[in-house]
Amino acid sequence: MKSNLSPNNTCLNINLNKILENYRIVKKHLKKGCKVGAVVKANAYGLGQEQIVRTLYHDGCRKFCVSNLDEALQIDQSLKKDIYLMHGVGSMEMAELAIEEGFIPILNHLEQVEIWNSASKKKGKKLKAVIQIDTGMGRFGLSNFEIKQLIADSNLVSDIEIDYIMSHMSCAEQENHPATAMQLQEFKKCLKLFPGVKATFANSAGIFLGEDFHFNMVRPGCALYGINPTSTDYNPMNSVVELHGYIIQKRIIEKEQFIGYQAQYKAAKGEKLLVIECGYADGYVRALSNKGICYAEGYFLPVVGIISMDAIIVNASALPEALFNKITHIELLGKHITIDDIAKYANTISYEILTTRFGNRCKRFYIGDNNH
Repeated sequence: MKSNLSPNNTCLNINLNKILENYRIVKKHLKKGCKVGAVVKANAYGLGQEQIVRTLYHDGCRKFCVSNLDEALQIDQSLKKDIYLMHGVGSMEMAELAIEEGFIPILNHLEQVEIWNSASKKKGKKLKAVIQIDTGMGRFGLSNFEIKQLIADSNLVSDIEIDYIMSHMSCAEQENHPATAMQLQEFKKCLKLFPGVKATFANSAGIFLGEDFHFNMVRPGCALYGINPTSTDYNPMNSVVELHGYIIQKRIIEKEQFIGYQAQYKAAKGEKLLVIECGYADGYVRALSNKGICYAEGYFLPVVGIISMDAIIVNASALPEALFNKITHIELLGKHITIDDIAKYANTISYEILTTRFGNRCKRFYIGDNNH
């Protein structure tokens, strides 16, 4: 994608057109009639909830998943859509606000079920909610004991319209992991207790495991934002972000010396260095010290020394002198250095890299018209 560069700033390009393409790729993989509930929590993985919700909405997406009430309230309330609260409601006050705003809670334990049922009864009509069950991840969801209680006592959901039965997959991105088949079997077993109720099970990785995992709605998150949701090296999704670091200073080392904090890298005489306006305060994690790779017009260049709060040092000795003198920015993330690459260098996962608000202080450019 064509980059927008700010002359004197590190800049982040977020390509809304590529996010739309990823949304359409997801839809093409789904069985007929299956809906998409786009996960836009954590400010749409740090990329801008407002812009991304509007973009997906104008392409037909009508279901969005956020973590909590605060995130839900950031979404344009004039749009007619379903907003699911993944952390549910923990008090009557929260339930009443959710009802006022038209949000749909995902109920994760019996106390939340009781709160929502009481709030619905007080309102005088059955209100939608999603019942989440734990099929083996051990995080959110009703336990087997709680499910038995729910089935045995219909009064617990007397004033709730169950929109979906939901569970979350723990190992979908790990090919042939035994937990995946076990969770699917447990989920299907639980669904028999709720005849006629819709179901949602698959996250991004689960979508690519096939139609048996799709049910009535899927919940893509990372796939929309360009992270590889599969266990293969080939990423079926489009990269949607580019981070271009502004070069504050260029140095040619006059004599051998240490570079950066803690003197963990020694530069040789004549070594060319670039000092980049980006650091761990911008989401370029400190774990990339002496490990990260950058890109400039055909050359991959290593990060050297300890990454500081506001700066990265890059060994640019491989650059021809004319290019070294000319360039003003360097690719930290984009077509040549992907989110998955950076995660590998930092020994972490792509989700963590993206949702640390990569480039939060940077000049942002949204590519693509989302004001249809």
